[in-house]
Amino acid sequence: MLLFVLAGCVSYNEQTNAGNALYYGERYEEAVLVYQAAQINDPDRPEAYMNLGLALLSEGDYNGAEAALKQALQTTDSELAAEAYYNLGNVYFEMAAYEDAIGAYQQTLLINPDDEDARYNLELAWSFAALATPTAIEQQTQPEQQQANTMTPTPNPGDDLPPTPTPPPQAPEDTTTPEVPGIAPEGTIIPNTPMPRVGGPMTVEDAMELLDAIQQDLHTLREFQEITVTPDAEGGKGW
Repeated sequence: MLLFVLAGCVSYNEQTNAGNALYYGERYEEAVLVYQAAQINDPDRPEAYMNLGLALLSEGDYNGAEAALKQALQTTDSELAAEAYYNLGNVYFEMAAYEDAIGAYQQTLLINPDDEDARYNLELAWSFAALATPTAIEQQTQPEQQQANTMTPTPNPGDDLPPTPTPPPQAPEDTTTPEVPGIAPEGTIIPNTPMPRVGGPMTVEDAMELLDAIQQDLHTLREFQEITVTPDAEGGKGW
């Protein structure tokens, strides 16, 4: 009975909206806690695992994010599955597992061929995978280059001349591309956003208050569990 009351204290939608507010406020650690509470509150919702995976990804817990997003794939909603594959691709990209990222982005495009963000990230993963994998020609020439580098150099006739002074280094030109709002900087993937729930947005302050309520619920639940598992001090039945 107490479990039912605790679950009803803060609804799934309230928890999710609070998690989203914390996520957008870059309070990822707190967002993870709230999303975990939402997932416990309604463990059959793939969206709960999706949001949890996004928060864990932003927090840098790639293994946890991978596990949560794989749980989100247990859905019959094709649109949700496409987003789960997309986010899973972002996890693999951050892990430098580019081949896995390519496979995940391709799964996204199989479901939703019009997803331009997935197409962009796929091309980026291809380029990074190509840089990370040496070609057969490069593998053949590497030993030859190493052998050439170890050969004894032949002295030049002009070796006795004084060395030519080295000119002072010049400051390199700024070739960085300015960041344009709404467009990912070159070489970075396009992230996804948490899934909103019914009830509208919530401020970070309101979300933190809700997190306090959730933590109080969990504390009360732990106390209840300790009471229910504590054996009778008398060691027998009362009459």
